[in-house]
Order: sequence, then C-alpha cells, then structure tokens
Amino acid sequence: MKISLVQKILDILRLKTFKDYLNCNPVALRGLLNFLSLFEYRNRNSIMQTRLLRFIGCNVGKNVHLGCNIHIYLPRNLTIEDNVWISDNNKFLCWNKIHLKQMSFTSVNVSFLAGSHNVNDYSDVIDNQDIYIKNGVWIGANATILGGAKIGKGCIIGAGSICLGKEYSEFCIYAGNPAKKIKERQPSDVIYQPVTYKLEEIINE
Repeated sequence: MKISLVQKILDILRLKTFKDYLNCNPVALRGLLNFLSLFEYRNRNSIMQTRLLRFIGCNVGKNVHLGCNIHIYLPRNLTIEDNVWISDNNKFLCWNKIHLKQMSFTSVNVSFLAGSHNVNDYSDVIDNQDIYIKNGVWIGANATILGGAKIGKGCIIGAGSICLGKEYSEFCIYAGNPAKKIKERQPSDVIYQPVTYKLEEIINE
C-alpha cells in the first residue's frame, strides 16, 4: 500500500516535471507538435496537437487548426478560443498572457511577443504586456504583435506590419511599421475564410 502511494506521488512529480519542461522548452514542444502534425496536416485537423497543448496547461477551444513549425514559449499563458486558425511558422513568446478570441486567423510567419525590456537598463518589463486579439481578426503574413497590443474585433493587420502596445479600433485595416489605420472596413454578412461564420457572431461576442 505504501509503495503504491509512493509510486503515485513519483508519477505525479514526473508528470509535472514533463509539463514544466515543455512549457520552458519551445524547441522540444515544437518537435512534438510537428510530429503530431504529420498525421493531421493533410486533413487540416489538429486534434492531437490541441490535446497536447491542453495537457501542458494551454487553454485551447474547439475546432482549432494549428499549422506546422509552431513555436510556443510558456504555453500555459496562451489562450486560443474556438474556431481559430493558426498558420505555419507562427511564434508565441508568452512571458505574459496572449489571448486569441474566436474566429481569428493568422497567416504564415506571425510573431507574438508578450514581453519587453526597459530601454534604460534592459531589465525585463512584464507589466501591461498582455496581448489580446478579439473576434474575427485577420493577421497578415510576417506581422509582429508586441506586448500590450489590443486588436479590436474584425480588424485586418497587413502583411509585415508591426503592432505596438496600444489599442486598435474594431473593423479597421492597419498596415505599416508601426501599424497605422488605413481605412475602416465594411465586412460582409458571411465570412468564408478560413472558417465560415456570420458577422453577427463576432459583433455579439
């Protein structure tokens, strides 16, 4: 009886150590996610990958698609809601919290950096560095989202843009370095890519 209890305790400690290891080792996590994507990528299905992320503490919703070569540091600080599409080669550095709401979409090579450094002494800056992506946001290829950015619902972030730590108005198109408002957009009643949904679904969040 005592041996069985000790064994259970050791198993729990090993499991916690493994979870902590994957949270702090994005290379190992990326390798596991890539291995699982070998079985799912063709069908655009990410069931096994999302289960792995949930196992190590990431908050992942339903019908989430993950591309290949996803780099995540501290996934326990990452929240991905339902019907989110994350394309290949995305990077999530979650020193602080990163939250992607429903029906948001990232193109290839997008980086999220939820943390920074003090410009005077290069010490870590962790206050007000959470990144919040609201419903129905489309982030273009090679864009970078810096700590503190809050992107309003229905926004489009142009390819190669850099979003600073500030609020971005909903249903607008932003582009450039730093990203600036190009114009407001008038979305259709039904959005077809990458996940089909109705406009009212992101308005009434």
